[in-house]
Amino acid sequence: MNILSDTDISAKLATEYAGILFLEIDKTSSELLCELADKIVESIRKGLLKNGRVVQLFPKILSSIASRDSVPLSSDGGGELSGIQYKSQMINTLCSTKWHSSCVIHLANMFREVSLTNEELKFVIEKILRMFKSLELEEIPPVVYQLLILCSKGHRICVLEGVITYFTQLDIESVQNEQQQRDEEFQGISTDQLRHTEGNVILHITFAVKQDQQLGKEFVKYLKACQQRPQKILTAFNLAIALSVAQIHRFEEPIFDVLKAAVLKSFKSIKLRSASKWMQDNVESIPDISKEILQTVQNSMFGWDHVAQGIVQLGFYLMDTFGSKNNDASNTGQCSPQQESCQLGSLILLKTFKVHDMIRTEILEQIFNRLLTKATSTSTHYIDLLQKAVASNPQALLDSLSKVKEVFEYLSCLPFATAQGLLQAVLPLMKISITLRDSLMLVLRKAMFSRNLESRKIAVSGFLIVLKHFKVRGSNITSSQSLSQSSQSSASSHIQVDVHNTSRGSNTGNEALCLEILGGLRRCFNQQADIRVLLYEGLCDVLGSNSELQQAALEIVHKHFLKYYEHDDEILPPLNLDPCLTASGDQVFLAEPLGHLLCLLQQSLVRSLKNSEQDERMDEDGEEELNYFTEKLQELFTSLTQRMNKSELEDFELDKSADYSMANGVGIKNNIFACLVLGILEVLMEHTFIAGDFSQESCEMVLQLFTKYWKLSSVLKGTNLSQGKKARQSSSKQIARSMFSLSATANILKAILSDNLPSHQAGLDILRNSGDFDQYILTVSHQKLTQINDNGNCDGVGGKDVEHIYRQCTKIARVLLKMVNGESCITKKSEKIINQSLHGVFLVINIIGNRYRTKMQKFLAALDQDNEEAEAVVDENELIHRHIKKFQRLVVTTLASPNDTMTLKDIPHMVNIISLLTRCLKPGLDHLSQVQSWAKRICVEHNIDDAIVSKSLVSFMTSLTAQCCNKLILEKEMSADIHKQLGDIDEDIEMTDDSYFAIVNPRTAAPNVLMVLLSQIDKVLDEIDWFMAKIKADKAKTALESQEDENDASPSSPKDDLEKSLCGRITSIVHVFHELVQSAIPVGSCTELLLKTLTKFYCTLGVIAKYYLYLYAQKTGQATPSFEKMVKRSGTQLSQHVYAFLTYVQTAEQETRGKGKDKDSSKTGNLTKVRVLKELKSVPNLIYAVEQYERYLIQLTKKSKINFMEHFKRSTSRDFRINCATLDAALREESSEEDEEDTTKENEEPPKKKGKK
Repeated sequence: MNILSDTDISAKLATEYAGILFLEIDKTSSELLCELADKIVESIRKGLLKNGRVVQLFPKILSSIASRDSVPLSSDGGGELSGIQYKSQMINTLCSTKWHSSCVIHLANMFREVSLTNEELKFVIEKILRMFKSLELEEIPPVVYQLLILCSKGHRICVLEGVITYFTQLDIESVQNEQQQRDEEFQGISTDQLRHTEGNVILHITFAVKQDQQLGKEFVKYLKACQQRPQKILTAFNLAIALSVAQIHRFEEPIFDVLKAAVLKSFKSIKLRSASKWMQDNVESIPDISKEILQTVQNSMFGWDHVAQGIVQLGFYLMDTFGSKNNDASNTGQCSPQQESCQLGSLILLKTFKVHDMIRTEILEQIFNRLLTKATSTSTHYIDLLQKAVASNPQALLDSLSKVKEVFEYLSCLPFATAQGLLQAVLPLMKISITLRDSLMLVLRKAMFSRNLESRKIAVSGFLIVLKHFKVRGSNITSSQSLSQSSQSSASSHIQVDVHNTSRGSNTGNEALCLEILGGLRRCFNQQADIRVLLYEGLCDVLGSNSELQQAALEIVHKHFLKYYEHDDEILPPLNLDPCLTASGDQVFLAEPLGHLLCLLQQSLVRSLKNSEQDERMDEDGEEELNYFTEKLQELFTSLTQRMNKSELEDFELDKSADYSMANGVGIKNNIFACLVLGILEVLMEHTFIAGDFSQESCEMVLQLFTKYWKLSSVLKGTNLSQGKKARQSSSKQIARSMFSLSATANILKAILSDNLPSHQAGLDILRNSGDFDQYILTVSHQKLTQINDNGNCDGVGGKDVEHIYRQCTKIARVLLKMVNGESCITKKSEKIINQSLHGVFLVINIIGNRYRTKMQKFLAALDQDNEEAEAVVDENELIHRHIKKFQRLVVTTLASPNDTMTLKDIPHMVNIISLLTRCLKPGLDHLSQVQSWAKRICVEHNIDDAIVSKSLVSFMTSLTAQCCNKLILEKEMSADIHKQLGDIDEDIEMTDDSYFAIVNPRTAAPNVLMVLLSQIDKVLDEIDWFMAKIKADKAKTALESQEDENDASPSSPKDDLEKSLCGRITSIVHVFHELVQSAIPVGSCTELLLKTLTKFYCTLGVIAKYYLYLYAQKTGQATPSFEKMVKRSGTQLSQHVYAFLTYVQTAEQETRGKGKDKDSSKTGNLTKVRVLKELKSVPNLIYAVEQYERYLIQLTKKSKINFMEHFKRSTSRDFRINCATLDAALREESSEEDEEDTTKENEEPPKKKGKK
């Protein structure tokens, strides 16, 4: 042994010595073998083993000892043991002694050769895992490798869990060390070294799974066992192992299913906890899994190529699973857990794209494949990812140009929105690659001549995107240049000018490209109206960003407009609308959207006038030509406005007597003409208002135009009302879109409502006194805000510019807020105007809170700009709370003294605004509790009969109370009030007059307050279900530890506190239902919802009873006093009353049916039938849930020897009812039939008796 331990001896000689010893061991005496074993153990303890040669003999020594019948003990006491017993004692001694760190790897290797029992194997594995802490970091991977081979004999899960736990703890310590920023002498683990070590361990585990499929199955079982604690599954190291093992095809699907479920469950848990104070008090803070997963992506930079592939799969798996529906949660207020999961998938892929060069091409290809193969479903989440990826590093994508070109070939086959988003996303690539740009131009030209309308729309949109972003610098380009350029074949495709060359060369290339596109877009003038609208709206944006094209584009558009314009000033009307229509058989269609065409000219004129004042770079010839053209446009608009004012509706053959029916060609034609005229009038109103600069003459002109607009609009509305709902819907859709731009809407609204400059008053008073104009402009602004709230953009110029939308929304909100506060310039404020103003403020705050959340503080500060008394507030929470208090005062004032302008109907809008602002408050401060106290005080003190107002206030109060209070006191008080207001199902019982909330009265108690209460209880039951699942998971985790540590079951353990809190909450719910099931609730939707919620509650009670059955079965716990109290309350206060309530519902239902028959109404009969069908499901489900709960209690009684059924009265009721009167009548009828039968049989021959066989 001494020779083998010598490091100077050659390996060959050592092998020969070892071979000789192996042969001699079986011949050696037991005493000598025991001595050798003791010496080896002592050497291990002292760390004298310099290599593993001696340890290699130990398995042979133990095997030889185990084969002997008896082995003498070397101790002073003497005696002997069997060989197997001595071997077990030796292994126990070895694992109990302290190992020197230098021996661990040799011992781990050695134990592979030792025959071990199941208990010995576990003991050895746990010993090696404990030794990790004494090893150097680089020594751990080979030990893990040996462990993985060793665990093929058993206890695979023990090895996996031990390794994962160790490295997870190392990651935590590494982060803490980085945060502490200790002095330079601090000796910590290098992060790089840790990542490389983890990478090697992950490789070993993955390799072992490939060799041992059972190890992979055990790992999947381990992941599934942790599903109730998703944060454990998604720790960076554990996730890396999962993603690496998932590359093995057999384990791919189960692992990704577990990871998907863990991600979704984590987001659901975070959302559930944030909405409930009780959950926050009883559940520890849930870590942000996004950080852990993105940390795995960051860690994969350290040579974890095997993990990086899995990361890409996970990212797309999340996006594919949760992104199929519309991702945009901005109009709903908050992201759902599914939407958050999809966004996390996008973040994973984007970060992977940034840190892994080799995987970028694959990510792009997968995005493109999904855009092409999932064309029918929503693709916005893939488009957003592609846009961010390209923007992050466009140069890196040059390797994937062939794939981009391939996608371009299928561009015309994609949905319009997908194709448009794709072109926007790859735009940076086109700026650095001429060949890619030329490929796109070729594809778009082909699409322009396609038979498919969608393909042509894609072509137009693509051309407009290129025009907008490939800017031309220098003098204005004329239409003659455009014509000459477009006549050349494929001119731009032969211009090989790199954008990174001189700016002059780049400008030349862009100019040629833009001129060719402008020439090609002339073709749109002969195409469908949809394409023309797309062209006109797109050109507005193009000319705003690429102003040098203005003259060329305007000359083309102006020339086209003149086809419909009557040049003679004496001719009325000034526009010929007949060419704007096209016919196909008996059907009439819009061919030219003249309002959009005129809007393009008007916006271009405004921009030309603005540019002429600011731009001094233009040469004299260009400036003179543009000024001449601008003057022509001004003259055209002046003449057009004057002649439209002189024209009557009859000149367009549009009056009250005209046919506007959508059932025939004449009516459709008149509808289209009316819509065109309305659009033209709106464009002219905007032009006159802007050009007139608030002069009295211009305001009179605007009012005259508006009068014609209002008259025609009223004619259409009146026709729709007379024609019924169907016609109203079809026609209203055509006149819904306003031609006003967002900026013009904001400016006119500001002028009408809040402009108090003396020089403007004469003109503005004309519009203010008209009576309908202020209402009209509010309606237009409301339309624009609704579009932005729903889609993120709106119709008209600048409607897609994010910054422009924010500025205009801020301006609109300031104006509307002044109107609400009574600071408006309008003297006659109607109820409808105030209501619309409040709704407008609500929409703007919703838009800012959801789409511009980072600008909330800036927005609220801007609302205060006009208020000189308001002090500047730096803290965002204080600023939000200040505005909340403003609306609180408005609510109180309106409740105290409603007047002609501010009524109770306005309160829901105010409450919605307060709710939105409250959602923006940061948690942890007392502002939320202050708002909650105010809401509760309002409900306590004010008796409100209005159903909508009461529902909004009660809903707001309950949601805030859940966030501020961990007890269900409010719910108990509300249920008691509902009982008092509706009366008892037993008419003999008289209810007291006292109540907690004045807002709960006979008119509001049902259905409004009751529906809100049941909705809140439903949420509480969801919390309890989640909480029970967590308690079960924690119990399963600590079951083994509890068996080993008998002192764990102390009366003050945290588990008991959690169960006490849970049972106390359920007891409170019992009290709520105790009141509700005794209330005389109107039969219908209210009783249906109550039965459904009761069923869910009894299912929850059953789950809790099963949990305690599990504790008794596992002998890991027992029923607590709080559980016994809960069961007693459920028996005495609830179950006995549930069956009485079911009888009440049935009786009331029969009375309702009787009334329905008396009325003989088919509609009433159908409604009753639907209600009966629902009841047929609800009642049996409830009874089944009750009896299942009682069944578990009976089983629990047997297990625990505690009589849980003491307070329950077993009912004979099931899913049917025995009506005694009906039964008695049926029996009498059956008896009379039998008497008649007996009478007839007396005259008949009796039947012969059958003989016995």
